[in-house]
Amino acid sequence: MPDFAPIQLTKGFVAMVDANIVHKLSEHHWHACRAAHSVYACRDYKINGVKRRIYMHREISKCPPKYQVHHRDGDTLNNTRSNLEICSQSQNLKFRKWSKKP
Repeated sequence: MPDFAPIQLTKGFVAMVDANIVHKLSEHHWHACRAAHSVYACRDYKINGVKRRIYMHREISKCPPKYQVHHRDGDTLNNTRSNLEICSQSQNLKFRKWSKKP
């Protein structure tokens, strides 16, 4: 069974990642970002003076542009590799419908 490690975010949130990548991810300052009805781990950086944002799950999965990352267990702060799946927008919408509670 793989080992997991926490990364402390702002606002009291914690993201879980695979222990073998926690040191690389910890080189950056991650914070909690609210989006719709979820909280994600993200960080900001600048390219040519322009502020950009990257989400931890996209960095870990190396998700290409125009694709999305589905969190299999529905926990957007569980960024372990086994919980992340690259998918199209339409696939991600289908996953979201299945995970909604009545």
